[in-house]
Amino acid sequence: MLDLNDLQVFERVAALQGFTEAARALGLPKSNVSRSVARLEGALGARLFHRSTRDVTLTAAGIALRDRARDIIERAGEALDYVGSLAHGPRGSIRVNSGIGFGLNVLGSELPRFLQRYPDVDVTLDLESRSADLVGEAIDVAVRLGPLHDSSLIAVRLGAMRRYLCAGRSYVE
Repeated sequence: MLDLNDLQVFERVAALQGFTEAARALGLPKSNVSRSVARLEGALGARLFHRSTRDVTLTAAGIALRDRARDIIERAGEALDYVGSLAHGPRGSIRVNSGIGFGLNVLGSELPRFLQRYPDVDVTLDLESRSADLVGEAIDVAVRLGPLHDSSLIAVRLGAMRRYLCAGRSYVE
């Protein structure tokens, strides 16, 4: 299996055109640099450098790998940075839409806890009595009571809610 560290060592040797120079730049013993390149050559089944006592030049396979190695290393670094940022929790902005009653009574009481738990999230809460055009108005999340009217949307059932109709005795009579 290809080791990204070995690929990074190869890239430095290729860029600096020497094992000693790469070892110095990487802060590694020259023997470690040589072993990394040897492991990479073994994993690929190809020689990457022509070596002489005075010169280190790339083979055709080495040239092909060098041309792609920097991009691979950069992409791997970006991927690791992205995954590392996920460990810090959600961040960014989110637009939430709900009916007025549910928004005031339920979301309004839960929102402060959410914001305390996820301080890097900026929430815009839209409370309306009408059903908004979620796609057209760029709404990320909507809370709706009852059946889903637009089948192109994805719904997740959050729970059941009982409704009560209450009136005073004098109103009923």
